[in-house]
Amino acid sequence: MRAAYVRVSVLFVLAAPLGGCASCFSDQIASGVAKLTVSSAGAVVIAVRDDTRCGFASDAVETIVEGEVGGVGRVVRRVEGCAIDLGASSRLDEDCEGATTDASGRVTVSAEEITWGTLTGDPSRPVIPRDADAVSIRFVSSLASFVARTSADSAEMRIDGALAATIGVRLARAADSGVCAVPTRNFAFEGVRLTDASIRLDSGRGDPIVELDRVAARLDAVFGVHGARANHVAGSVTVFDAPHPIDEPLLDDFDAAAHEASYACDPALARPLTFECEAPWGDVAVAVARLPTALAGRVAGVAADHCFADPSMYVVASDVAAGRRGVATKTLRAGACLLRFDGAVGAPDCFGDAPIARGVVRVEGSQTIRGRTTGDVVRPAAPESETAVSMQLDLYVEAPLAFELAPGTPTLEWSGGRLRTEVRPTMAQDPTTGLCVAPTPNARLWLESDDFAYTLDVGAVSLSGRAAIDVAARSGRGVSDENAIDGTVTLGETPHTIDGPLDPTYDPARFAASYACLDLVEGAACDLDATVIAEVARVLIAGAGHAAQLLSDDDTCPDADSPALGDIAVDGCDLEGYEDWDLLERDYDACAFDADAPVTLFESCAGTVDWAAGRFEVRGNDFVRRRLCADIESPRDLIDFIDAPHPRAPDVARVVAEQVELSDFVVGRTDALGAPIFEASFAGVVELDVTPVFGERAESPGRFDVPTPIARVDRARFERTTVALHVQGLTLVYDVEADLDAQLGVFRGAGNRLRGRITLDGVPYNLDEPFDPALTPEAQDASYSCDPRLAMTLD
Repeated sequence: MRAAYVRVSVLFVLAAPLGGCASCFSDQIASGVAKLTVSSAGAVVIAVRDDTRCGFASDAVETIVEGEVGGVGRVVRRVEGCAIDLGASSRLDEDCEGATTDASGRVTVSAEEITWGTLTGDPSRPVIPRDADAVSIRFVSSLASFVARTSADSAEMRIDGALAATIGVRLARAADSGVCAVPTRNFAFEGVRLTDASIRLDSGRGDPIVELDRVAARLDAVFGVHGARANHVAGSVTVFDAPHPIDEPLLDDFDAAAHEASYACDPALARPLTFECEAPWGDVAVAVARLPTALAGRVAGVAADHCFADPSMYVVASDVAAGRRGVATKTLRAGACLLRFDGAVGAPDCFGDAPIARGVVRVEGSQTIRGRTTGDVVRPAAPESETAVSMQLDLYVEAPLAFELAPGTPTLEWSGGRLRTEVRPTMAQDPTTGLCVAPTPNARLWLESDDFAYTLDVGAVSLSGRAAIDVAARSGRGVSDENAIDGTVTLGETPHTIDGPLDPTYDPARFAASYACLDLVEGAACDLDATVIAEVARVLIAGAGHAAQLLSDDDTCPDADSPALGDIAVDGCDLEGYEDWDLLERDYDACAFDADAPVTLFESCAGTVDWAAGRFEVRGNDFVRRRLCADIESPRDLIDFIDAPHPRAPDVARVVAEQVELSDFVVGRTDALGAPIFEASFAGVVELDVTPVFGERAESPGRFDVPTPIARVDRARFERTTVALHVQGLTLVYDVEADLDAQLGVFRGAGNRLRGRITLDGVPYNLDEPFDPALTPEAQDASYSCDPRLAMTLD
C-alpha cells in the first residue's frame, strides 16, 4: 500500500466535553467511534508497511508463493508479532494536496499482504496483479495508547485494545507496464473488528470528550471509490454496553474529484487514470503460445533464405528420378545452420517493419518440396502447388534469444529447451519465372516443445517459467481459417486450452499491404507444366527441325546417292516431256544418325550454337523430298542437278519423314562462351514435315543453301515420346504426345507461330501463340546477317 490512511472528518454534535450525560449522545459517539476506528485501521497498515525492523519493509518478511509459475496463483507476504513504537508522534503519510497523517503510541501487529495474479518466478516481483482488486491486506493487532491524526481533522481517538481488519487496496493501471499495479487511496474495509477496547475521544484541543471501556465495533467501509461503492461505513458499534447500528457516509464532506486529486500526482500512474486493466498479454498461456510461434515462423523464414539456399549446408535427396513428380528434400548438415541475430529478423516488410531479435539459434531439420524434381541442388524441385513447400525444423537456443515483434511490444526471451516446428508458407508466383517460389507471410505453422524456458517482459513486468507447447497456427489468411492459433500450453502441471487469434492486433488489409510491394501473383495454380508447356513444345519443334536437317544433309544412308532418273519426277520446270513430274524423292529406309559428339547445325551472329547429338533411325516408307522447281532445260540438266542438288528458291527444300525413331537424340543451344542455354533429349517416335528456309549464296546467285533460323514445320507429331529438358540448371522430364505445327521466324510477312495440341504426363494442352514472343525483324536479321556466304537477308 502506497497510502493507506483513511482521512476522516468527525463532526460531533457537542464541541465541549459531554460530562455525565455522554450516554445521552451515544448514537453520535458510536458514529464517531466507527469512523475513527476505520481511520485507525488504515494507520496501522501504513505503520507495518513502512517498518524496516520487523514490518513489510524489513528482511523479516516471509514470502509464500501458492501456485505454479506462469499460472494464476497468489503471493502472500507475512509478518508476525511486529512491535512498533511510534513515540509521541510519527509522520506516516502525506498526500498530493499536502494533507498529512501522523500516529503515536505502540502497536504489535501480525499481517499478511495477499496478491492474486500471474506468478512470474521472479523473486523481486513474484506476481503480476490480475486486476484492480487483486491486493488485500489483513491484520490483527494489539494497540496501546494508539492515536491516529490527520491535518484535516481536529478530533482524534486514543485506543487501547485489539483491532483487526481486511483491507482491499484498489489498484490503478501503471504507466510502465499497463498492468494494474499502482495502489491508490481507494480502500474496501471488510470485517473491521475493535474488541474489548478502552478509548478516549478528544476534541483535538487536549480536553477529552468522553472515555469509554468495553468498546467493540464490527464494521465494513469504503474509503474513496471501490467498484460500485463509495464513501460509506456500515455495521455496529457497542458503547455504554449497547450496540448501535451504523449506516452512513464515511466522510461528511466527501468530493470524488478532490479525493482523486489527493493521489493523482503519483508519476507511476498511467494517464488518463484508469482501473480497467488486463493481465499482461491477456492470458499468459496465450502469450506463451503466440510469441514462440511468431519467433519460430520468422526463424524458419531466415533459415529458408540463408541455410537452405547454401548447398554447403545441406544434402539433397529425392524419391524419384530427376524431372519426375515427387518430393525433393534438403536436409541440413549437423551444426551447419547457426543463425546470429542482432536486429531485424529477415527483410523488412513494405512498411519497413521487421521483428527484432538478439541471440543465437541453431537450426536442424529439412525442407521438403513437392513437385517436379529438377536435379538442381539449389532448386531440387519446382513446387506443384502454393502449399508444396514445408520446413520441418528443430530450433535450439545457443545464446539466450530476445525477440519482439515491434519496439514497445512484449518481449520474449528464450533461454532453454528445443522448439520443434513445421512451417508451410503459402507460395506466390514470381512474375519473372511464373513459378510458385516466392513465400508470403500467409503460412500454416505447428509448434511443439516439451520444456520451453522463457521470460516475458512488458515494461517493468517480467514473467519467467517453463512450458510445454503443442499448438497449430495460421498466420494471415488461409483457405478456411485466418489469423488463428489453437492447441494446448501447459504451465507447470496445468494445461491451458488455446483458441483465439494469433495476432490480437491483426488487420487483414494492412497485413495484405505489408507484402503487396513484392508484386507477387497470389492464388495462381502454381502449375509448372502449364508454365513451361510452350517451352516444351518449342523444344519439340527444335528437335523435329534438327532431325530433319540432319536427315536432309545425310549422304550415307541406303539409296541416298544419285537416284536414277526414273525415281524422280519434275512438273512445272520448263522441261519438255516431263510435265507430270513434280518431286525428286530419295528413300531413307533404315537410315540412321549416330553421333557421340555434338554436330553444329546453326551458329548465330551472337555466337549461339544450335547442335545435335545422339541417335535416331528412319523406319518404313520414310523419305526425303527436295522440291526442284528450278530452271532445268534438259534431262542432262536434271541429271547434273541430281548429282549436285541445291535449292533454287528459299523454301523449295522439304523434308518429310513418316517414322523416325529417336533414341537418346539430344539437341541443344549454347551461348557465345559455350555455356548451355538449354538441352533436351528425346526417346520416342516422331513424324516430320519440315520446310527449312535458306538464304541465297552471294557467290552463286540463284542458289539458296545458306542456313537461316527460319523454317516452317507443317507437322511434328510425337508418339510415345519421353522428353528430358535441361534449362537453367533444371531437369524436367515428360511423357509426351503431341501434334504441332510452327513457323520459326517470319518469312514473306508471316510466321512466328506455334499451334497444336500437346499432352504432358497425360494432361492435354492446346497452344496458339508466338513461337518467339520477343522476336523482332531486326533481331531476326541480326541473328544470321553476319554469314559471309549470304547475299542478303530474307524479307
